Amino acid sequence: MCQKNIYFHEKSITLDAELGFFLHQFWWFRKIIVSLQFGMKMSRESRILGWTSPVRWAMCIVMVLGLQISAAAQRDSIAVGPRSDSLNVIPQSDSLNVIPQSDSLRISVVTCAPGGEIYTLFGHTAIRVQIVNPDTLSRLPDDIIFNYGAFNYHADGFAWRFLKGETDYILAAEPAVYFFREYRNEKKARVWEQELNLTHDEKASLFGFLRFNCAPENRMYRYNWLYYNCTNRAKEVIDACVDGKVEYRSAEKELVAREILHRYTNVDSWIRLGIDFILGAEIDRPLTKFQQMFIPDIYSQELDSAVVVGNDGVERNLVKGTAVLVDWERNDGEDTVNWPMIVFCGVLAVLLVCSYLEYRRRRTYRWIDVGVSAIVGVVGCLVTFFFFFSEHPGLSTNWWVIIFNPLPLFFIPSLIKRKTATATCVGLILLVLGLVVLRLNHQGVSTEMYVLASILLLRLLLNSRIENSKTDKTSKNSK
Repeated sequence: MCQKNIYFHEKSITLDAELGFFLHQFWWFRKIIVSLQFGMKMSRESRILGWTSPVRWAMCIVMVLGLQISAAAQRDSIAVGPRSDSLNVIPQSDSLNVIPQSDSLRISVVTCAPGGEIYTLFGHTAIRVQIVNPDTLSRLPDDIIFNYGAFNYHADGFAWRFLKGETDYILAAEPAVYFFREYRNEKKARVWEQELNLTHDEKASLFGFLRFNCAPENRMYRYNWLYYNCTNRAKEVIDACVDGKVEYRSAEKELVAREILHRYTNVDSWIRLGIDFILGAEIDRPLTKFQQMFIPDIYSQELDSAVVVGNDGVERNLVKGTAVLVDWERNDGEDTVNWPMIVFCGVLAVLLVCSYLEYRRRRTYRWIDVGVSAIVGVVGCLVTFFFFFSEHPGLSTNWWVIIFNPLPLFFIPSLIKRKTATATCVGLILLVLGLVVLRLNHQGVSTEMYVLASILLLRLLLNSRIENSKTDKTSKNSK
């Protein structure tokens, strides 16, 4: 196989979390909206309707697309770090096609723990190649990180393709010193490596493939956060270059993707709720041992139990040893305060009082129904788009689409005129049908979402009761 030159892609940025791009934008929108809340003078009614935490959450999701360019630029300044002209140290020369002596190569899997930023919640995996005796390749850096978690955000239509789940990622290479500096100074996350116990031929094969795969015409692959991300890709490359078969001999564990994601999103209850809401029934089915390795931490643990069974039947451990490269212990624990539950229960309590007053006067507050319909409809636009058009795993099986869809937006004019009969009937049917379908498809539903469904049910039943009262009164008058 012809070996290609290593290619440094200066406009690529590292994505260290599998859902990081979306979550990073979500966090910034929420921060901006909170700032506006305290900077604007609003009436009490406007505060209750427009600036509660669930509404901020909904607005954040809907406005994610608007922050694509600015968020990408910010991540570029955070993730890439300082680069100088010295990065262009690999000239286009056929002399570099010479592979060094395999005993001068040291290859390891680098695992990055979840960091302090929202887009680093799930960690990262990369492959490190050290040339112990660099004289054979004097124009190459002697310590290289091969990173399958990079993408070119300058590509045409990147934001649109990202939302549709058609994102193409690339393999990028950089000197290890920049990579470790980034995690030490910016992302503040623990980094460790597991040196691979490879033969001379296996090292030469793996390094040769990485160099070939890093060439401009070969570096791109279709990214999938659950089935084919940077960790899956690194595992596939390593397993393919081993002379024999890699067996992961840890005990089998029955886990689903939602349960695994909760381990990393429990540090923020709003993020956990957002992921639970947007991801559907597909992530609630049991994963095989190999499918569970989409998370860097899990793959690192499996490597410790991995054994290479050679073609001659001889076994050896895949990992030779482990070393900590960036020693940073995070003290972030679980978010002990369930803010979504507190907020939703508070909203439910307020609406119970309002509903009692409305029932007594036999007249609803229009702004409540209009506001609820607007929130459900706007969030439903995003859920519906993901359900029908996105290739992201889990989004096309999100059965919340039955309840959260654009249909409530069409009923707003009639709600303003207090003509609620049709909207109430349709809403009740969709709510009951949606909850039944969620149950039948075994989609995980958080307790907070049941409270939110109770809010919708309360408004629908109230409108139905008041509408029936008006009908009964009209019938009596006619008699």
